[in-house]
Amino acid sequence: MVEAKEILDYLKYSEEERQEYERYKESLHYQASMYETNYIGAKIEGKKERTLEIAKNLLKMGLTIESIVIATNLTADEIEKLDVIKI
Repeated sequence: MVEAKEILDYLKYSEEERQEYERYKESLHYQASMYETNYIGAKIEGKKERTLEIAKNLLKMGLTIESIVIATNLTADEIEKLDVIKI
């Protein structure tokens, strides 16, 4: 019922009002897309940082790079770049 009212209201708009309404809808869509992109990007970055912290801890514990590669799915190069002082 609400959708039907929105359609009827839209049909009553002048051409200028319709164009403004379409720009408004595009703006909302763009904002939602940007929010989702930033949210997902931040979530992925947070997981990567956590994985790197785990790898650092495993290095401190004396595990081999090969073992850490298996445990974290990081590359050997990524692990070797970590600045860690062993315990």
